[in-house]
Amino acid sequence: MTNSHIQTARVASAISLTIITPTPTLTASMKNNFKVIGRQASWLIVWTNTKQPVPTNLDSSRLQIIRYPQKYLPIRDFSRLRNWAIAKVKTRWSLFLDSDETIDQQSWRKIKQLLKQNRPLVNGYLLKRQDIFLGRPLKYGETGQIYLLRLGKTEFMRYQRVVHEIAGVDGMTDKTEILIQHFAHKNIKQFLTKIFNYAQLEANQRHTWRLVLWLQLLFYPLGKFVNNYFIKLGFLDGMRGLVYASLMSLHSLLVRIYQLEK
Repeated sequence: MTNSHIQTARVASAISLTIITPTPTLTASMKNNFKVIGRQASWLIVWTNTKQPVPTNLDSSRLQIIRYPQKYLPIRDFSRLRNWAIAKVKTRWSLFLDSDETIDQQSWRKIKQLLKQNRPLVNGYLLKRQDIFLGRPLKYGETGQIYLLRLGKTEFMRYQRVVHEIAGVDGMTDKTEILIQHFAHKNIKQFLTKIFNYAQLEANQRHTWRLVLWLQLLFYPLGKFVNNYFIKLGFLDGMRGLVYASLMSLHSLLVRIYQLEK
C-alpha cells in the first residue's frame, strides 16, 4: 500500500471528535495519547504557558495549538478555560483528556464504538477515572469509584465552578466503564502545592455564614478523613490511602481557614 493510500485510509477512519487538552507543557501522558489516537481524531491543545512559545515540532495535520488569552492567566477559573476551549471546537463530539491523564488502546476502541452507535437522545458520557498515586492505583476512598462527564456533544457541553469544575450537558447522559488513568501527583510536595492553590480558589467562590463556618471548621476536616479512610475503605490502599485521606482532610481545613481570612 502506498503512502497516499495509507493517508486516505487514516482520514477515512477518523471520527467527528476533538480531543481537548489544556496544558502549560508537553507531558509524557500527552505523548502517550498522541501515540494511541494519532490522526483518528482532531486535537486541540490550549497552551497556558506565558513563558514558553507554542510547540512547532508536532504533526499538525489534525492538530491545532492555540494560546489561552493572557488576561485569564494565571488560571483562576477552570470552567472558563474549558468552556473557552469548547467554543473553538468544530467537530460534533468533544473529549477532555488533561495533560496528566492517559488512555489506552482498549478504551479508545470503546470510545470509537460508542460514537458509532445511533443514540440521538444521549448527549454525554461519563468515563471512569482511576487515580495513580505514588506509583499505584487508588482503589478506595473518594477517588476509588469516580466517573466524570468528559465526552459530550460539543454544542451541549458546558462546565461550571471555578475549581474542581463539573461538566454538564443539555439532555441525557450515560455511564460507561471506559477508563482513563490520572497521574496527578508525582510526589507529596507537588500534591501539597495543588492543595494550597485549589483551596484558595475554592474559598474565593464560597459564601458561608461565619457561625456555620466555625462549626464546619471543627467537624468537616475530621469528617472528611473518617469518610475517606474508614467509610470508603481508604485504609485498604495501605499507606497511600492514609496519606491521601490526610491530605484531602487538610484541603477541607484550608478551604475554611481561607474563608475566615476573607
